[in-house]
Amino acid sequence: MPRTVAEYKQEVAERREEILRVFRANYPGHDIKRIEKAMDYAELLHKGQFRRNGRPYIFHPLAVTKLTADALLDENCLIAALLHDVLEDTVASRQTIADKFGPQIADMVQALTKIRTFSAERSEENKRLTYKRILMAAAKDIRPLIIKIFDRLTNMRDMVHMPDGHRRRVSAETLDVYVPFTRRLGMAQVERELTNLCLSYLYPEPYKEAEARIAKEIEPLKEDLQTTLDVIKKLLLEHGAQADLEIVLPVAADFYQPEVGVNSRADVVVCIQILIDEVVRLYTALGVIHSLFTPVPMAIRDMVANPMANGSRALETKVVIRGRIYQVSILTHEMQKVNEHGIVHNWKVNQNRLSGYYTTYMRLLEELVADEEMRVDDVLRQSHVEGIAVFSPRKDLYIMPHRSTALDFAYQVHREVGDRAARAFVNGIERPIGYVLNTGDVVQIVTSDKVHPEEKWLAIAVTSRARSAIKSYLRRQVDQRAVELGRDMLYAELEKYGRDPKVVTESEDFKKLLEKLDLTANELYRRVGFRKILPADFLHQHGIVPEEKIRKQKSAERASIRDKIFSSLTGKVESEGKWRFDRDDVFISYASCCNPIFGDKVVGVISEGKGITVHRDICPSLKTVPKLQRVEVEWNMDEKVDSAVLNLHISDQKGIVAKVLSVVSNNGLNMSEFNAYTVGHEAFLRIRLDVKSQRDLLRVVHDIRKMDAVLAITREE
Repeated sequence: MPRTVAEYKQEVAERREEILRVFRANYPGHDIKRIEKAMDYAELLHKGQFRRNGRPYIFHPLAVTKLTADALLDENCLIAALLHDVLEDTVASRQTIADKFGPQIADMVQALTKIRTFSAERSEENKRLTYKRILMAAAKDIRPLIIKIFDRLTNMRDMVHMPDGHRRRVSAETLDVYVPFTRRLGMAQVERELTNLCLSYLYPEPYKEAEARIAKEIEPLKEDLQTTLDVIKKLLLEHGAQADLEIVLPVAADFYQPEVGVNSRADVVVCIQILIDEVVRLYTALGVIHSLFTPVPMAIRDMVANPMANGSRALETKVVIRGRIYQVSILTHEMQKVNEHGIVHNWKVNQNRLSGYYTTYMRLLEELVADEEMRVDDVLRQSHVEGIAVFSPRKDLYIMPHRSTALDFAYQVHREVGDRAARAFVNGIERPIGYVLNTGDVVQIVTSDKVHPEEKWLAIAVTSRARSAIKSYLRRQVDQRAVELGRDMLYAELEKYGRDPKVVTESEDFKKLLEKLDLTANELYRRVGFRKILPADFLHQHGIVPEEKIRKQKSAERASIRDKIFSSLTGKVESEGKWRFDRDDVFISYASCCNPIFGDKVVGVISEGKGITVHRDICPSLKTVPKLQRVEVEWNMDEKVDSAVLNLHISDQKGIVAKVLSVVSNNGLNMSEFNAYTVGHEAFLRIRLDVKSQRDLLRVVHDIRKMDAVLAITREE
């Protein structure tokens, strides 16, 4: 390894020249002056900086750029790769980069820059925001994500010089985040190397065992393998198929299973690749292989006619050769390039444009990152490349994750179709929207203007596209409800001081005030509805109500910051200064952490985007809720109801069902429906009671809750 300054300079010069040589080969006749300028600028900015391994820092961006050049990416990608760390680690600014290389390069470099972590508390949030920045850029231009993957690969190759704790943390993140992206983008070669590097740090002993076992089992096979390849090639030629044959040896990454880690005892399976340039001859080759060797039943996969979601194609089978199972992949040379390099090959072949596989994925990224609550898990959920193949009535093909439902399919077709999905016809048979689809299903969605997304749809939807659309719709509804509530609250406060709400809010002074605050009327009401602005404080602060009038209000009323809110079951809007909602009002939800039921003492928690979540007053999660977010809520005891369904989770004790029935009878109620089943030593009851009011229901719930065997009780909506 070079140690002197002169030797380092010589190595940098050689690396620069190698990058330029590869670029010239990929883009003949293209001017390289901008790339050389970026190289000089990167060297200047990173001068005096060194990596943990003691080598000049400039070696890292040069290594990332070499991978970028090898991937056939264009001039802008090489420049962005050279400069990808300058905003984070040097004095360079985004504006300087834009001035020197243009705004597109500046945007790419900005997307590749980590958000700084200044405290442990902010670490995870900063990481999430960094991912979101990259994905937002990728939704418009996938190239920053590809460069980020090459950056991570380069770092993983140099990870040996880092402390063990750092190696394990970065490896876990790489395996959880970057490897799924490489899979979705079809970059199989990079995926395999990244996975192997991660496993060597996360599972060092099983990794070594797997590597040793592979070496031990492969060595005796080499001579037989060559003989086998010669026999296959000769027979293929006799059938008119000119073929190249290659051996792909297994690596430790092939032994990895997420639930168990590296399974060093798994079978060592060698892959024989048969490369033929005529697609029709691929099927001939499959027949030849099956005539020569015993095929493994149910192991054929035709990914030529039915490509994977990332565009990978091949005929795959497994055969037994001399008592050992071999994987056989039959494909064209072009398919091999697509399978190994995925999106980067697609980019070059299509003259810097992407095929439908990847443009669809970019549109999906755009939808997901538009969600303010986007989680990286939601995006990774869309990293599947295998799944089910379903068809529209016009036989359009849709590749979807396993366990996808008719509702997922509706959103896959179009968001508006999903938002109004009422039911589905699957293979001509009417099914509910929660019906789980299988490969080959033909799906028709029936829509209705009366149907809209509901909270319970989130339990049905599997794909991130569907879940994101449902959440977005519900959030818009909650926001609209907050506007209505906030308007009513502000109007009520104005009336309290003898002011006419219409006159005040339609006055020129009020409009000027909103303009000064950079608020629309609806945004003001929305913030009031979510308690971001308190009506009394707003009116006082901006002089809308004279100070002398405010002094006349009772001190208790003036000091209270909580509105009296009823999660009522009536349709009334306001009564005696207390706010009321329908039970199914979009602004009201019930906490799953404590499952409040009618009659419980409850507390409301108001939060932006969610409205009011009702908790039992003994719920442990309330300890972390600020006082300003809490609101007083009560049940409406006077609502008339005809029946109510209770779900009981109980210990399966002798006579417990009889005791429940006795409680119902003693309260003078009729049970019109009863269902029960057991799981182990626990039982689940579903009972429908005929009641006249909520008070009737409260009494029976109270008595049932007193039983020791009752673990949980909830009311079914």
